[in-house]
Amino acid sequence: MSAPRRAARFAGASLCAAVALWPGASASAATPGAFPVVPSGPATVVLIVVGPTTFESFMRVPAFRQLARAGGAGLMATDENYRSDPPSVYESLGSGAPPGGAQVGLLVDTLRRHGIPTCVSAPRTGWQPPPLLAHLIGPHYALPGRCAGVRAVPRSLIVQQAGPVPLTKTAAVLGGSVLSPSFPKATMVIVLAPYPSGTMNRAGDEVVPIAVAAGREAANELLPANGPFHTLTSETTRQAGLVANVDVAPTVLAFFGIPEPSAMDGSPITVTGSAAPFALHRRHLDQRRIRVPIQLLELAIAVVAAVAVWIALARRRRSALSSGAAAGARFAILTLVAMPIPMALAGWLPRLTYWVTIPYLIGVSVLLALLSLRFASGSPLGPLSFLGAVGAGAILLDLALGGHGLRVPLLGGTMFDGVRLYGLPNAFEATLLAGVLFAAFRFPPWQGGAVLFASGIVAGWPSLGADLGGALTLFVAAGLWWQLRSRGRLRVREVALAAAVALAGLAIVLLASRYLAGGAATHVTHFVRQSGGRIPAFLAEVRHRLGVGLRQVAHAPAALIPLLGLPAALWLTLAAPRPIDEGLAVEPGWRDVIVVLLLSSMVGFFVNDTGLAAAAPCFLYALAALAYPALLMPESAGRPASAVAVGSPVP
Repeated sequence: MSAPRRAARFAGASLCAAVALWPGASASAATPGAFPVVPSGPATVVLIVVGPTTFESFMRVPAFRQLARAGGAGLMATDENYRSDPPSVYESLGSGAPPGGAQVGLLVDTLRRHGIPTCVSAPRTGWQPPPLLAHLIGPHYALPGRCAGVRAVPRSLIVQQAGPVPLTKTAAVLGGSVLSPSFPKATMVIVLAPYPSGTMNRAGDEVVPIAVAAGREAANELLPANGPFHTLTSETTRQAGLVANVDVAPTVLAFFGIPEPSAMDGSPITVTGSAAPFALHRRHLDQRRIRVPIQLLELAIAVVAAVAVWIALARRRRSALSSGAAAGARFAILTLVAMPIPMALAGWLPRLTYWVTIPYLIGVSVLLALLSLRFASGSPLGPLSFLGAVGAGAILLDLALGGHGLRVPLLGGTMFDGVRLYGLPNAFEATLLAGVLFAAFRFPPWQGGAVLFASGIVAGWPSLGADLGGALTLFVAAGLWWQLRSRGRLRVREVALAAAVALAGLAIVLLASRYLAGGAATHVTHFVRQSGGRIPAFLAEVRHRLGVGLRQVAHAPAALIPLLGLPAALWLTLAAPRPIDEGLAVEPGWRDVIVVLLLSSMVGFFVNDTGLAAAAPCFLYALAALAYPALLMPESAGRPASAVAVGSPVP
């Protein structure tokens, strides 16, 4: 068996391993345990919102440390799209969904409909709540003022907005009237900082502290004098030590035994046996310090390599390129194709410092490029197939092992950004798509299409990739590949069959998200439950995703370069001027790889909520796939090249 085919088999084995290991993908560092549920009888939830503060300062307060012993403490992530807008932050806390995604004050309104009133205690006179707190509670609350007489209410929610006082004075409330021994109710206490301060933002600290504890008997059991700290998690993050701000509202409802409305995106917070997440917070700060310089370094490497390849192609066009120069340009291309692999798996590194990440990024990329030349030299495009199989296999295996590498990559969003907290990030959809295509073109049409289809299942499966847009992109690629390679053309009939394949894959993912998620809430499961299978709701979601992508382009006009480059690269593939035409004829089916990659990436822009991040990297893969075989010609001159038309059928 040739080395490229062995590399392709590696991708298939990784896919099988991902499916075999998928039940463990949602496991946190420790087995989580839910807080008690009190569906009837006296019970109170106390939600205390303190001022912006760091996790370390928060944990230095004795009362908050006691809560972390009785329950747990953690970091709270907020979607970066509204993290700096306090009214939107408060709205999401009270609705359990992003701003505009649900009714304002949905938590308070849901409690009211179940006969549970909400009272507001705030550091100001009169019955009107502070403006920010009004975004949290909405128009419905029963007991205004300072909650006088609240102890007489059997079941209630107390929302307390701390004033501009030291945390120690705010914490004194816990040992006073709220958690006094004379308050014998089942009680849950949630203390959180809603958003980072300006100083924290300047330091790159974009997560805030939260502590949750609950007891069935008496409130004073929530303040133990000693014991180990515990940490929090939720199905929203699937990461010990990290929760999302949209988890607060579902946590309150779960304590009262009230079902979560479908409009809420969050999940109830649970506690693990792990220690408090000081190390996780340090990792977050490390990543923020190096993120921009590392990405600038990656951009500089890509630009230098692209310029070198461009010069080499220009000289090749004039037949003036030496074999050594062509080999150097090809190695630069292989290094660029390999670079997303270590970028995607950076979450496995012990520390995210310059002394660790720079040697890791450059060293692994160069090593993989060398290995591709060593183990895949039996065919002209074997090195690209090798790197594609390794990249796709690495991503699939990481997803099977819980996605720890993809949670804190060196490119794109991290789990601390509050956008994609687990699963397949949009920025690495292109790595999976291109990797599977680079490896699958050596298989018969139906086998290659099957590998693409199975990769789409993994990308969209609720306990693995949980990425609806990525799954649909891969399903489209599977249908196009099957039709283009088996029938040799893409006309109305072939496009219709490819669309049928994509819809079949989408149906499998949606059904799995609806019935096989095991209670795990993902953005896919929420979409399925909210839409109820209704076409208008589906179209509304498509419009929303398209709007997000267009806003991204408006915010960063430079993003138009790779986006406009996709159709330009498609034209270049079909027109195939010299020396591109000679390179595409080196191995049968390679032109089809590039056509399917580009068409699928264009679909990916429209079906992903961050379409720019999903589609733009495909432009680089397409250019690499065009340039590498063109640079082979100086060494393959004199060899018979079997010219293959676009979509030539493969038996």
